[in-house]
Amino acid sequence: MISNTQRRALRLGIVAALVAGAVGPGFAATDTDNLAVSASVSATCTISTTPVAFGAYDPTAGADLEGAGAVTVLCTNGTAGYVTLGQGLNPDTGSTNDVPLRRMAGGAGGVGRLGYFLYSEETRTDVWGNTPTTGLNHAGDGTSTVLDVYGTIPAEQNVIAGADGTGYTDTVVATVTF
Repeated sequence: MISNTQRRALRLGIVAALVAGAVGPGFAATDTDNLAVSASVSATCTISTTPVAFGAYDPTAGADLEGAGAVTVLCTNGTAGYVTLGQGLNPDTGSTNDVPLRRMAGGAGGVGRLGYFLYSEETRTDVWGNTPTTGLNHAGDGTSTVLDVYGTIPAEQNVIAGADGTGYTDTVVATVTF
């Protein structure tokens, strides 16, 4: 015969076994392995521009006309490079990548040429060129950087007016090299 104490112990044992079975089987051994995780990060840059709009040029005013635009560069963190500005579509005779002599085309019949200069600093002393030494260094830090472009149209150029309101335009290629 089983005593009450033994019955109680037996019931507790059965309940414990049922609870252990409901939770899951007991595991006695383990094994591990490392899961490799990887990614590659490429050095990359993007570039965009905001136009240099000079407005109305009066060749009889006797003063240079100034304007400004911007080049925006975004490079992967740690990706250094430089930004250059090409000579434009209508460079003057003697223009080089080191010292671009840029000109806009326009006026009546589109045959006029209006000279201008682009600079990387507000003092407008060094022409922004199209070589590593005349370009603007850029240290990529993973954020967008706005590089101001300062322009000047020299005073008193003998240019053709546009009879129909035709303006003068040019296209300069901005390049980031990294």
